[in-house]
Amino acid sequence: MANQTIGFIRWSVFLRRPRERRAERSYYHGSKKPALVKNVENGGTLWLVTTDPRRSPRPYRLACRLVACEKVENPPPDIVEEWGEHVVHATVWNDSYHYPYDERFEDVFWSLRFADETSFSAYSRKGMSAKLYSYPVLDARSGIELEGYGDRLISERRVFLSYAREDSDQARLIESELSARGVRAFRDESALLTGDEWERELEKAARSSDAVLILLSRAAAESEYVRKEIGWALDSYRRTGLVKRILPLLLEEVASTLFQELRAFQWRQYAELANAELLDDLADVVQRLPRYRSALWSEIAREAT
Repeated sequence: MANQTIGFIRWSVFLRRPRERRAERSYYHGSKKPALVKNVENGGTLWLVTTDPRRSPRPYRLACRLVACEKVENPPPDIVEEWGEHVVHATVWNDSYHYPYDERFEDVFWSLRFADETSFSAYSRKGMSAKLYSYPVLDARSGIELEGYGDRLISERRVFLSYAREDSDQARLIESELSARGVRAFRDESALLTGDEWERELEKAARSSDAVLILLSRAAAESEYVRKEIGWALDSYRRTGLVKRILPLLLEEVASTLFQELRAFQWRQYAELANAELLDDLADVVQRLPRYRSALWSEIAREAT
């Protein structure tokens, strides 16, 4: 699998790019450090972060994502002058973004890990800034979490549905009813596309959805993937805070000992209320969660000029 690499872009450089060329320059990045090209040129993903100088201490913000990077052999002189002679560009433009400005990135950022298994939290802010200029490679889980966080910034609220295959009919019905109430649900059969790396996509969605709705049954207790999805969701809930709510929903009577890891959360019975009322309540819980989108970079740029 191609590397996921993280680097730093100065706030002033990021904001001073000519507005009419902003979209084009979203897909290029350069450095005086050869590590940039070494770590991402073979189809890797480059994540760029910056720091907000209007705050003290300066918090980290997610700025850009460049997907499927390749080396630029003869970069334009203006890019070399601005950044350096080692330049890469994204080749998958649809998945490469300037992200909206969001103030919740710090919690996610300091929970990440490098490929050498060192935690970001082991570094001071000054030490981290120096580290990012070397374009270090992230571990696989951190890459998945950053992708999930980035998806959150450009999409609406979302619920991840975790269920056993035997409970597919109930899962489809719940997905449809939540959608009718304005809540987007991620259900594997309707969300995954042909050719997707399905387990990676499931993990990303389970770690980054606003809420995870777990359909509890005897079949779910025996499902390897329901267990994995619960583990991914709980890890995100406790460590990064991307998952804001864990919602266990009992489809049938099962012993609570079968889901010990969920005993701290309030369970609901699928038939304890009229289903319409129950689904209204679930949709309301999700819609009350905070959005992960607060301002566009263009608005921040206007404030800084």
